[in-house]
Amino acid sequence: MFTLSPTINGQAGVFPVVATISDGHNTATTGFNIIIAANQAPSFTGSYTDQTISVGSTLSITTSVPSYTDPESDACTYSYDLSSDPWFTVVSTSNGHFDLAPTLNT
Repeated sequence: MFTLSPTINGQAGVFPVVATISDGHNTATTGFNIIIAANQAPSFTGSYTDQTISVGSTLSITTSVPSYTDPESDACTYSYDLSSDPWFTVVSTSNGHFDLAPTLNT
C-alpha cells in the first residue's frame, strides 16, 4: 500500500506505475497509471450590476458575492481591488461595503 497526497497544481499529470512480482526465479510485471487532476479555478455564474457616479459625489456600495461554482467545492474567498485606477479614492471599506469618491481628472 502507498499513499499519494499531491499539494500543488504543478504535480498534476499522468504517472505510470510498474508493479513487479517475483518468486525468486521469475518475475512478472503489470502497470497502471495514476492520474492527478489539477485544481480548477472557480467561476462566477452571476454578475455584478454596473454603478454610475458623478465627479464630486460619493457612491456607497454594499456588495454580495454573485453566485459562483467551484469544481472541487473548495471554500472560496473574494476581494475587490481599485488600486490600479488613480481616479477613485476608496473612502472606507468593511464587510462587503465600500464608499468610492471619484477625483477630478486634471
